[in-house]
Amino acid sequence: MAISEKQRLYGQVLVDFSNATSTDEAGLKYVENIQKAFDLPYAFINKAKNIFPTLKDALSSLSEAEIKCLNLISEKKMCEFHIDCYIRVASLEYDVYSKFFRVGSYKEATPKDGYSFSPDKDVIIYNDISVDELKKIISSSFFYINSGEEKKELFDSTVPRLIDLGEKISSIKISKKRYKEILKFEDTYEDIRLEHERIIMIRDDLQSFLDEITVTQDIAENKSFKEMLSRYNEARKSYTKITDQGIINEFAFDEAYFTDRNDFSVHTLNKIYNVPISFCAVTFFKKKENTHYLQKCAMCGKFFIAKRLIKSQKFCSVCSKKNKFSKEERTAYMRGYRMRNTRLESIQKRNAQIKRLMDAGYSRTEAEYWASSDE
Repeated sequence: MAISEKQRLYGQVLVDFSNATSTDEAGLKYVENIQKAFDLPYAFINKAKNIFPTLKDALSSLSEAEIKCLNLISEKKMCEFHIDCYIRVASLEYDVYSKFFRVGSYKEATPKDGYSFSPDKDVIIYNDISVDELKKIISSSFFYINSGEEKKELFDSTVPRLIDLGEKISSIKISKKRYKEILKFEDTYEDIRLEHERIIMIRDDLQSFLDEITVTQDIAENKSFKEMLSRYNEARKSYTKITDQGIINEFAFDEAYFTDRNDFSVHTLNKIYNVPISFCAVTFFKKKENTHYLQKCAMCGKFFIAKRLIKSQKFCSVCSKKNKFSKEERTAYMRGYRMRNTRLESIQKRNAQIKRLMDAGYSRTEAEYWASSDE
């Protein structure tokens, strides 16, 4: 029996994202797969690819030393933000060359509308202070810092780390002018970095999820799948609109859903990546037999969607065209295959034992404990 083309396309979104060796590859392949899975116009591919910020394009104008500087600046800003969250100032920045902290404070601050202060026409006065002066500000900031542990973390960890980052940045052989250019570029790069970090997180979670499914074929108790199911249930999958033809229902995952980035935020990344991937996962695994179509290549280790349920199909389309295993490789593969089957039998036996215990009145936690004790 063959899997339907629509189901295969949903599965392809999952496996290609999981198999990607870089975030650029994951993002660009995702665009192609989404276009097919959701029947979007073909022109969507170029439009979405032009919007997607690849690291290759973002970093193409930077040397290796400048990329290192950029990454250190990102970490430096995180430390500054950490300190700024706990002290009562408008802004804070550590100057890696003068070794002073540039602190901005509002010109006037008066209670208003329940807030502790409000800026007067957003006028900020800047002052350069030393490390010792910064520590005095931290010590006196009782309004935000309510425990000794928080102050200790700032004194012993965050401030020293920030100074150390400044030393590393200043040791890189680039001009002060170029440093300021990279510092300004980091404001734009921060959004790009956040998107690629989100892609890495999703890819790693998908790899673990798919790897577990290929072993157990069980999604009912899978934590990752439950999270995707919750996201699926909360997502808006269609909407109603009025046209010249009357009132019609439209699929929510239209072209604008993926290309509208006017208000870029964590919510935007969740909308573009997490929600559609969750939709594909739930829709694909709604049919339990689809867990058997999900395979892991015995040669390259990548996931693929089998066209048919053929027991002998152990290789993805790329590896199946390559030379067959050598005698030694075949022996090693069969050894791993037998171990995999043994593991699968053990997991199935344990799940059956847990079910019997829960049917007998044990809680899930108790059943898992006793099932582990019996192993």
